[in-house]
Amino acid sequence: MSKTWRPLPVINMVYETIVEATNNGEKPVLDEEIRVLVENKYRIKLSDYDLADILVKLEILGWISTSSTAKEGLIIKLKRKAD
Repeated sequence: MSKTWRPLPVINMVYETIVEATNNGEKPVLDEEIRVLVENKYRIKLSDYDLADILVKLEILGWISTSSTAKEGLIIKLKRKAD
């Protein structure tokens, strides 16, 4: 991820993508799906470290929950419904 200034913080980009991908909390989504959607929508590259860091922050804020699967990666569920 480049260190240039963006009009929207990356954490907000990821959260908005999670809200859209989960249909406002209706279904869970995989972390790899979020990465692809963010890269396509915002034209930025997220490393595994950057995405994991953002997901931890969102989980600490209580906005999402994550659970690990053996084969597929992380399952992300929206906890806080978007207004």
